[in-house]
Amino acid sequence: MYADDNDGRIVRGDVREHDGDHPNEIPWVEKDWDNNNPLTDAQMIQAVKDGALFPYTKNVRLYKCPNALFGEWRTYSAVDAMNADNVDAPPEKMLKHRTEILKPAYRCVFVDDSGATPMGAWSIHYQRPSWWDEPPNRHGDGGTWGFVDGHSEYWKWQDLLTHTYTSFDEGPWKHVDFPNSLDIPRAQRAAWGELGY
Repeated sequence: MYADDNDGRIVRGDVREHDGDHPNEIPWVEKDWDNNNPLTDAQMIQAVKDGALFPYTKNVRLYKCPNALFGEWRTYSAVDAMNADNVDAPPEKMLKHRTEILKPAYRCVFVDDSGATPMGAWSIHYQRPSWWDEPPNRHGDGGTWGFVDGHSEYWKWQDLLTHTYTSFDEGPWKHVDFPNSLDIPRAQRAAWGELGY
């Protein structure tokens, strides 16, 4: 509905981390996190209400998984390729208009992230077999993905490393290549539409 009302444009996927890439675009949610000063519940709720998608939903509970932890008011994140950022991909991989989306049944728009990605957008590498943000792993051994065509899927992860990634996602393990991963290429195709390596 947002695209219908905005000449096919995809809603801004980040929460003001990359203002230069998004002139005059209101984010899908406003910034609802601060590393230095934790926000109150009221501030996080207002950030959701001030976002560009709230007029289409009008229900704050739609922005978080029923399994959300206490104090989480948004558990979903937009995928970087959907008008958020291009991470390590060519600039044209960050899509701004729905006509640029090929195979909408295979392209992810939102993920129910694991809580480690506060920025409003979820990232995965394009040019290497590596996680950028931690894998969506909120639901046991898998994550939930929302696609452009409106359907959603639960993906059960196949690799032990994907299940345990969150326990070593900082320091030397951050951005490590996993060339034999069964999960990374699937997530990259959903996010970027293809592999860049």
